[in-house]
Amino acid sequence: MHLHEEIWKWSSTLPDWQNDLLRRLYERSNLSEQEVMQVKENVLSSVLDIYSEKRNIKKLSKENIPNKKRSEKVKLKSLENLINVASVDFQSSIKFNTQGLTVIYGNNSAGKSSYAKVLKQSCRAVDNDTVIYPNIYEDDNNRVGEATINIIDENNEVQAIHRIMNTPPNQQLSHISIYDSKCGQIYAETENKVVFIPRELQIFNLLATTQNSIKENLIIEKKEFENNIPIIPGFKEETKIKSFINSLSNETTYEEIENMCLFTDNDIQRLEELNTNLRLLLEDNPEKNIKDLERKITDTQRFHDNIKRINEVLTNTSIDTFLSNQSRYINAIKTLQIAKEEAFNQQPLQGVGSNPWMKLWEAAKEYHDVAYHNIEFPNTELGSKCLLCQQDLNEEGKHRLENFEKFITNNLSKEKEEIEKELNTYIEEVKSLPINDIKNASIREYLQYEQPSLEKTINLLISKSSEISSKIISAKDEKTLEIPYLTSFPLDKLKSWIGEQKTELAHKKEIIKANNKVEIEREIIELESKKSASYIIQDIKKLVAIKDKIAKYNVAITLLSTTSITKKYNQLASTFISDQFKSQIAKELNYLRCDNIAFDIKSRGTKGQTTIKLTVDSENKVEVSDIFSEGEQKALSLAFFLAEISSMDNTGGIILDDPVSSFDQGRREYVAKRLIEEASNRQIIIFTHDIVFFHTLENFAKQKNISITQNVVRRTGEVSGITSNDDNLPWTAKNVKKRIGFLKQELQSMKSKEKNLDDDMYFLEVKKWYSLLRESWERAVEELMLAGVVLRFEPGIKTQELRKVKINDHLIQMVTEGMTKSSAMVHDESPAIGRMIPSLEEMQGDLKKLDSFKKEFN
Repeated sequence: MHLHEEIWKWSSTLPDWQNDLLRRLYERSNLSEQEVMQVKENVLSSVLDIYSEKRNIKKLSKENIPNKKRSEKVKLKSLENLINVASVDFQSSIKFNTQGLTVIYGNNSAGKSSYAKVLKQSCRAVDNDTVIYPNIYEDDNNRVGEATINIIDENNEVQAIHRIMNTPPNQQLSHISIYDSKCGQIYAETENKVVFIPRELQIFNLLATTQNSIKENLIIEKKEFENNIPIIPGFKEETKIKSFINSLSNETTYEEIENMCLFTDNDIQRLEELNTNLRLLLEDNPEKNIKDLERKITDTQRFHDNIKRINEVLTNTSIDTFLSNQSRYINAIKTLQIAKEEAFNQQPLQGVGSNPWMKLWEAAKEYHDVAYHNIEFPNTELGSKCLLCQQDLNEEGKHRLENFEKFITNNLSKEKEEIEKELNTYIEEVKSLPINDIKNASIREYLQYEQPSLEKTINLLISKSSEISSKIISAKDEKTLEIPYLTSFPLDKLKSWIGEQKTELAHKKEIIKANNKVEIEREIIELESKKSASYIIQDIKKLVAIKDKIAKYNVAITLLSTTSITKKYNQLASTFISDQFKSQIAKELNYLRCDNIAFDIKSRGTKGQTTIKLTVDSENKVEVSDIFSEGEQKALSLAFFLAEISSMDNTGGIILDDPVSSFDQGRREYVAKRLIEEASNRQIIIFTHDIVFFHTLENFAKQKNISITQNVVRRTGEVSGITSNDDNLPWTAKNVKKRIGFLKQELQSMKSKEKNLDDDMYFLEVKKWYSLLRESWERAVEELMLAGVVLRFEPGIKTQELRKVKINDHLIQMVTEGMTKSSAMVHDESPAIGRMIPSLEEMQGDLKKLDSFKKEFN
């Protein structure tokens, strides 16, 4: 299965928010802050309901996953304006070949490494510890170094990058890779981050990086929640509240908080009750408290009964009845007075009908029952006698007795007596009312404290009942009478209070009997804790809400873990990176004729990235540097570098500083051939001080038709980094044509030397010139006559070029003459010969012969 298919299959197992993030990263690797915020909200929506409305998820489609494609990157055009960079000449610069190979040659201390270091700091290198110093021999050496790198960017436009020394690499140059001796050591000995990850796999690093960024953001937000957790005061006593507070968690519900911490009216009442009970038990003589309460109940009950009696006697109906009877009574008296006057007005004696007379009449009636017990009173039959004087009754006396009895037995008189009796009975009842007992009751002081609302009612009752009773008692003979009604007294309240007191009495007796002071104190502590908790119930709810949010943030943070990403990445990297990379290193070693090196690689993935380390393919745990020679280590590290470059998804250039400085000499050719091959795919820049390697690169470039630009870096006195183009190559690297040009220039300078130097010194300059001419004839034989079949810098003989060899007597004669003349001027001679110093015209003629020889091969 292809990598593209593997990632698509894996994406279907991801949660929605992560699948959506994968899609976003494939569509745009650099997410905006708004998009990152949206992803964060998607993650939180999976654990927090409040974010569900903000959920914005669109799943990955197969088309979102890109296919691998190599891309062109920026190319280096030139390096110039090196200011305060070692002792490099600030006026010098290096121009790079953007389409092939650039070789910069320079001897040790010439300054070429200073140019290489500037590029190393600017581009990608595994060695990040390079430091560039200004000229340490100058007094003012604290100035910051700078340089200008001209590039051709992705849009094929020239762009200048201003570099400050010892600053981080430039992002635009991150696809240009550097190799030097320090990088080689790191490649060979340490663990390196893999930079050639296939584009499809790079998503794992982006995914892990984004998730870590969101994770860090959530951790910061969670920290803010933790900083806002309210401080809950500690509870000293071990109570249920303390245990509850200590056990608060994100799972605690508001209902549980209110059940435990809400201080209800029942709790208030219960706490008061418990404190009362405790005070009772703490008294010196609690039995006295019981007796006092019993006495209060008794007094209050009596007080209640007295009020009840007043209420029962002085009812509105009773008062209305009394007023009615009193009115009837007055009317009856008036009526009887009129009847009396009519009945007794003509009697011989005064006072008839008065009370004394009435008593006498009643006595006579009683005596009549004795004297005439079988005869109805009054006895007025014939022969009847007066009950008082015992004399016979005459007709007038009989008539008078009958009138008296008729008056006495009249209905009105009886009604008057009955009304009077009722009035007197009620008046006596009113007189007996316990108004003063109520007024002076000692219990009133207690009630005033316990039931203050009743005091006003009691005072009104006393006032009204006193007024009513006073009027009733003195109202019998009043012709006009007004008596107010008694205000209703709430006996039910008093009765209820008595009931409460009786309940309290029973309760106190039970408390005293139980004597459970310890239990009461324990319950009081519990209730006091609950009361304290009720004051901070909102803080407790806030604490739980924050704990709930923190817990869910922890879940979200866990969801953002990159472990599963790394695991999947390692699985795919093992197949698509490690195995293939090992194969590529082996291929590179084969190129370099180092396939005898037994190596292995150890890969490790972390957070969507892979690191690889070269190891010895052995069961023994040994380091590469302990087993392989310096040349083998160099070959292995260079193979690692080239394998890394070959595996990248782009054609970014490479820069190598002395890639064969410590190689076995026999490997130069293979390294040069491999680099020339790579130059057909990307820009390559090589710094070297090895002239043989320089020449080898030149020859292979010509064979492969690779464009090559050559630069030379020289030092003049204290100034280094002085550059020149390929017309000013080292003498050993110059071909015949360039050597002829160089010798012509030297002849021009010989004119001034002839005038300014003495004969001996001038002769030495002439000998030097002829020495170079002789070397040029030798080079002409290799390069022209033998057509490069046999070259001194080449490791082999080019037999396929034999057809180009041109040898004849004329050419041999020209070489013989040229070599004889130049050798004679170079070799040491006997003073006896006395050879004259050749003139400039003679020297020009000798050089012209070489030029003529060259023209024979045009």
